[in-house]
Amino acid sequence: MSQQYTHEEAEQILRIAVRQEVEQPDGLSPAGVSEEALLRMASELGLSPEAISAAAARCRSERSEVEERRLFNKHRRGEWMSHLISYVAANGCMMALDFWLAHRLTWSIWPLFGWGIFMVIHTGQTFVYTDETDAEFEKWQDRRQRRLKKRAKQERE
Repeated sequence: MSQQYTHEEAEQILRIAVRQEVEQPDGLSPAGVSEEALLRMASELGLSPEAISAAAARCRSERSEVEERRLFNKHRRGEWMSHLISYVAANGCMMALDFWLAHRLTWSIWPLFGWGIFMVIHTGQTFVYTDETDAEFEKWQDRRQRRLKKRAKQERE
């Protein structure tokens, strides 16, 4: 009786086998698998070159999406950090002025708390994933693509 594997187990076994095959001293590079080696392994598994080509294209697309998300998150965190620095600097100056004039904190706590509420909201929007995050990501991608096209057009001129 032959062993049965779930799809996840079969995928994991194949990944381990490919990793072991790549690490063998038979000319395959430990840094990666050449296209020829990939096609050879695929043919041994009964997979067509077209299926491998389609899977490679999907892999590149998914990798590109992950990279875009990473850049988007970096952008959002950078904006948040910029706002945090402004908040700390401006409120620090107001509190210092208030303390210097009145020798205690009086009016400066109101902008501190008011602006602080918006910073809490901005922190949530930056670090908590919501459905709005996807819409914001798509808008960011569109703006980024337009900037890249504009820059490429300017470089050609």
